[in-house]
Amino acid sequence: MLDYCALYQKKTGNFPYQEQGPWGAWFHEQRQALKEGNLSEDKANAIKAAGYKSQEEYFSQKKDETLKKQLESLSKYQAKNGRGKYPTDGKANRTLAVYINSTLIPRYLQGNLPEEDCRKLYEDYGLEMFNPNKLEQIEEVNKLGSGEIKKLCKKNKVPLTNSAKSRGHAKLEILRNRLLQHMFRLEVSAVLQVHLNMISSPDI
Repeated sequence: MLDYCALYQKKTGNFPYQEQGPWGAWFHEQRQALKEGNLSEDKANAIKAAGYKSQEEYFSQKKDETLKKQLESLSKYQAKNGRGKYPTDGKANRTLAVYINSTLIPRYLQGNLPEEDCRKLYEDYGLEMFNPNKLEQIEEVNKLGSGEIKKLCKKNKVPLTNSAKSRGHAKLEILRNRLLQHMFRLEVSAVLQVHLNMISSPDI
């Protein structure tokens, strides 16, 4: 059964679905057992060796592949423009600009960018806004509630606009990101400003 499923995956890029005959039904059962931790170690290793990846592993791999591809693009950009430089307005390399401003920087501010990636961006590419030494501060700010965030915004004189109508948790996340951006003096482009959808504090 597993040999057939592995061959099917090699030819199509996917393992057979539950509805696709006895092999699909069998593999679905194995996948569910693996997910629930009810598969023996030998069987689990055999399925993984055949190329199966859990949803978490799949998206993690895709994320790593995307980062690798964008870092290659960043290397080419810096070869022409200098270390520490990256496109901010999308004119030179829109894909890279959007990826840095709308994916990497928000993930960094939310504490979701691995330290290893932060260190690579900071040390190898000279991007100051990914300083790994600030990760502890980011973690502390991300633990704060709405009242504490508002006090810090007022204390740090965080410039805010009243262009958004977000409410509740979403609005708190935007305000928290805006505070971190201001605290670390991040030089972010208009792309990120739109992404953050900056807001004013009175309506929180």
